[in-house]
Amino acid sequence: MSEAPIDVAVIGAGPAGMAAALRLCDEGVAVTVLDEQLQMGGQILRQPPRAIRVRDWLPGRIYDDPKDVLRRAQQVGLDVRTGSTVWGIFVPDRRTPVFDVRFVRDGMGHSLRARRVIVASGCIEQAVAFPGWQLPGVMPAGGLQALLKSQQVIAGERIVLAGSHPLLLVVAQQLLTAGARLEAVLFAQPWPQALALARDPLALMYGVGALRHAASAMLELRRHRVSVRFGAAVVEAYGEQRLEGIRWAPVRHAVPQHAESRELPCDVFGFCFGFLPASELARQAGARAIALPHGGHAIHHDGAGRTDVAGLYVAGEPTGVKGANAAIVEGQLAAMSVLEDAGRSPRLALERRRAARRLRRHQRFSRQLAMLSTMPDRFFDALLTDDTLVCRCEDVDCGPLRRALAANPLVRDANALKLLARPGMGLCQGRYCEITVARLLRQTGIDPGAGFRPRPPVRPVPVHALCDAPSAEAIRWDDLHSVNDPEHR
Repeated sequence: MSEAPIDVAVIGAGPAGMAAALRLCDEGVAVTVLDEQLQMGGQILRQPPRAIRVRDWLPGRIYDDPKDVLRRAQQVGLDVRTGSTVWGIFVPDRRTPVFDVRFVRDGMGHSLRARRVIVASGCIEQAVAFPGWQLPGVMPAGGLQALLKSQQVIAGERIVLAGSHPLLLVVAQQLLTAGARLEAVLFAQPWPQALALARDPLALMYGVGALRHAASAMLELRRHRVSVRFGAAVVEAYGEQRLEGIRWAPVRHAVPQHAESRELPCDVFGFCFGFLPASELARQAGARAIALPHGGHAIHHDGAGRTDVAGLYVAGEPTGVKGANAAIVEGQLAAMSVLEDAGRSPRLALERRRAARRLRRHQRFSRQLAMLSTMPDRFFDALLTDDTLVCRCEDVDCGPLRRALAANPLVRDANALKLLARPGMGLCQGRYCEITVARLLRQTGIDPGAGFRPRPPVRPVPVHALCDAPSAEAIRWDDLHSVNDPEHR
């Protein structure tokens, strides 16, 4: 703890974190980047292990800008500590704010002191609970993609993809290129909803690269005679010890018609209904968050990365999921805010305006993409039977949660239900079950509000790594709570 603080710690080595660190390095700022993966690039540029060479790694124009940022980060020689799981950000002395960033690396606890912190922690795939989703062989589509990106591994022999997000097309094309047998791609939204982008020509223009990639994927699916259906939802995954197939049903008025379900044998099922900001670390550090209409929390900021905690900044998906190119711009904007606040570079007005203009273009396209891929709560509600597993960590089904809510009318938020019935108390700390718990609360007329309260450690870490955690004398109790909670302001 006697070590002198560095200028800036950047948490996350994805597009946003790398872009922020590069911009700061341009001005001679001492930066250290922490990332839990073994190599830089984030999930979108999931690199293969150093011992494995992958031919033609991540082809396609949609990866050009993130790959360019990665290439520059490797050339500059950033101080990047990969394999580092950050579990808490603390401010021991609010009079002279120096952040104490706690992380685990190689099984050991470490501390990094920094005058300013940029959180660029990315996003997670939205988990969707439905009967059988816990079976081996059922996984988010991003998991299938990660295996392909990093090691060219095809997860199974007969694969079905389903959901509502355009990532399914990207994953489908990559699977076909790798030689996978793809049985079907099922989109829950009707075909007219998929054409919603046409209503905003400017959004189409700003997202022309992504649209070109989607069109190429559709042609590839047709060439391989893969069935692509719209208005079709997987309502159950079945199998004894592992996945043997799925049952899908047509969707009418945004509700799956279970009575009309049909079987489709497969040994791997990948689903994607969108992404949620990975904002729990910034929330734990005290940053104010905004509950999103369909789940998750985005960190409130001033448009240039500044949170309401002095010295704490956010960039990329924690501010709301907008894609890699927008994340790069947000990383640059956050770095410029750091420079301005530190008095390191006063002539940034023109650069900031140009970056803000680029970001608005990306945001316009991402908003239309969200409208295209977002399904209403009644769609997901129709998938939940009483024996559907909600919390995989604690083995909590939907039925007991519904009964707990019915028997305890004083339960008024997600944290109360967590204490009563244990959802969210496992290793993932609610990252995957929180959105389903929120839907169950809304079904009974309860506003889930701020959701589960993030507490340190925000990631599962060995107990011995906590032994040198900040002492009670150094950190007040209310520092461990989000400023969103009025009880602890």
